[in-house]
Amino acid sequence: MGRFRDAILDSDEFVITFELVPGRGFTGRGIENIHKSAEEIKNFDAIHAISLTENAGGNPALLADVLGQEIVAAGVDIIVHFSCKDMNRNFIESRAFALQRQGVSSLLVITGDYPISGFLGLPKPAFDLDSVTTLHFLKKINEGLEIQVGRKTQVLEPTSFLLGAVASPFKWTEASSVMQYFTSWKRKSGLVRTI
Repeated sequence: MGRFRDAILDSDEFVITFELVPGRGFTGRGIENIHKSAEEIKNFDAIHAISLTENAGGNPALLADVLGQEIVAAGVDIIVHFSCKDMNRNFIESRAFALQRQGVSSLLVITGDYPISGFLGLPKPAFDLDSVTTLHFLKKINEGLEIQVGRKTQVLEPTSFLLGAVASPFKWTEASSVMQYFTSWKRKSGLVRTI
């Protein structure tokens, strides 16, 4: 277990995370700054983990999965924002297994932002599952996903993700706010450890 997981599981400890936003491209000052921040945070006990966004604001960026693996290897706990955008349920399953294999164990599950820019125009948004359904799916993966192999049922090795969810504070109408609260209630109903 890492410092972040230990702190989350200890209800008496106040948990602080530091959010970083990967930029577009695979190298450059933005990526170097993330690595520099990770090195500084590694020796700063007040911060429990780095939270890496995924395509923040609907813009393409380096996958949090890649940076996450590098930061975990450097000895810092991370939370990968696990966006449902641009993934069908099969890719969600595959990505979850890949993240577990890479040593990433904390996921912040979000529905994701509609894309606002892309190569040669506006990309089509693709949402197979929303965050509530994805949390349920990831919980099943944590328990050992049952799959059909021919006529037999097989149970896959369980993962050990610490699952989290968020509610947006940027909803300005009553209808939007009520939906955020309702969705948060559904998420918290046995699916997540923290909001």
